[in-house]
Amino acid sequence: MVKANWNSRTKHDLIIEVWEDLDCESVGARELEQIQQALREKFGAGALASPASIARTVADEGAVLRHPETFECDVKWREQNLKRWEFREGLDFSDLLSAFESVVKLEEKRLQLQADN
Repeated sequence: MVKANWNSRTKHDLIIEVWEDLDCESVGARELEQIQQALREKFGAGALASPASIARTVADEGAVLRHPETFECDVKWREQNLKRWEFREGLDFSDLLSAFESVVKLEEKRLQLQADN
């Protein structure tokens, strides 16, 4: 997949367009990463979707998912992205109170990122 001029105007449509262009019987890590690359090239890093989200989109369109591979790809992607969050060390989900405080921190960070666009 080297196509650079995708016709789609939305993330959803681009995901489907790239998947159709891949012409594969099933979808796993390699295909999900290629779709992510197309999203990054077309719409920028901020438009990147998780492998699980992409997998759900193509599955809704009839793709057969290689579930263990899809799950591993998503976990790997999420772990890599969590490392980029400077407040990651401050999150604790070991008990209900700590989990609540961690969710509040995440929400505050989400609102900050949203405001920063």
